[in-house]
Amino acid sequence: MSVNLWRPAVLQSGGGAFHLTTPVAAARRRTYIGPMPILLLLFVLTSIAATGLDLVLRARQAAHVARHRGAVPPGFADAVSLAEHQRAADYERA
Repeated sequence: MSVNLWRPAVLQSGGGAFHLTTPVAAARRRTYIGPMPILLLLFVLTSIAATGLDLVLRARQAAHVARHRGAVPPGFADAVSLAEHQRAADYERA
C-alpha cells in the first residue's frame, strides 16, 4: 500500500498579490507569535542574573566572616567577648 504525500496547492494572499503555495510551505513560514517569548527570555535571564549575584554576595559575606572570626571589632570589644563573637561567626557561616 502506498501513501500519497502530495498535498494540493492553495491560493494564498501575500501582501496583496495572490500566489500558489502548498500547506506545508505555508506552515514552514515564520508567523508572528507575540511578545511572550521575549518576555520569557527576559524573565529567565533576570532570574539567572539575580541568582548569580546572590551566590556571589553570599560567598563574599562568608569569606569576610571567616577572615574576621578571630578578632572582635573595636566598637564592640567592650560589649561582646571573643567567644561570643566566634560563636556568632560560626552561626553566620553555618
